[in-house]
Amino acid sequence: MDVCGEGRQVMRAKMLELAKLADVETVFGQASLDRALALTDTLAARVKAHAVRPTTFRRIRVEVNANCSRLR
Repeated sequence: MDVCGEGRQVMRAKMLELAKLADVETVFGQASLDRALALTDTLAARVKAHAVRPTTFRRIRVEVNANCSRLR
């Protein structure tokens, strides 16, 4: 997904800029991002309920962590 020309390296400011362009209030956009980021804290527990190989989970976790650090 490309957000404001940022490709796969989307930063929080760009997500909020996109929300503003869509007439989404900044406070709502920030809260939405924060709620989504909070879900990543439970990723390991949720993955255990499915047949995900440890190697695959590690690769997913690396990408999730990178995205989270850009969006916090």
